[in-house]
Amino acid sequence: LFHLGLIYKKTRDYEEALNYFHKLNANLRHQQHPEIIYQIGNVYELMGDVSAALEWYHQLLGIAQSDAGVLKKVGELYEAKGERQQAFHYHLESYRLYPSDVSIVNWIGSHFIELQIAEKAISFFEKAVLNNPNDSYFLLRVAGSYRKINSQKSLQLFQQIHEKFPENVDCLRALIHLTHSQGMNELHDMYADKLEKLEKQKEVRQR
Repeated sequence: LFHLGLIYKKTRDYEEALNYFHKLNANLRHQQHPEIIYQIGNVYELMGDVSAALEWYHQLLGIAQSDAGVLKKVGELYEAKGERQQAFHYHLESYRLYPSDVSIVNWIGSHFIELQIAEKAISFFEKAVLNNPNDSYFLLRVAGSYRKINSQKSLQLFQQIHEKFPENVDCLRALIHLTHSQGMNELHDMYADKLEKLEKQKEVRQR
């Protein structure tokens, strides 16, 4: 039954897939099988029935409370429903269990930026930098978050990132914007020239 359910799910015959998974779940009676409950929730999710999917994923959390992936999934579904506070709660729970998930860190940090609590976003992004010291992405997010509270500090951080990653276009664009807004014309022109050269090099390589 389980494999038949998977086959119908793969061919997008979701009604039939549900039929088999529900039968299987009923046959097990008091024995709750996490994989079957997950499949039922997932099929409802694929059908676009967010409420039913959440109901089954919550059942799954009753059995597997420490599953970071399911917590993240529940958080995503609450976000799809527009219930941001609930989404935040489940993303945070997922982060506590698995702090290395880049998409979770990104979601939580972005949530704090939207709430205009940049300091909290920075603390999450800084922890991510410690886990990924050679990845420019979270360094840029830290520097970008500082733009909200201390533009001078933000400029310094972007300059440090530029030294480490001289070909990072996003960093150069941020430097151009910051130096312009702070009236640093010479620095602005220097970074604009660097960006222009980089973009020309990229064109040459693509040719």
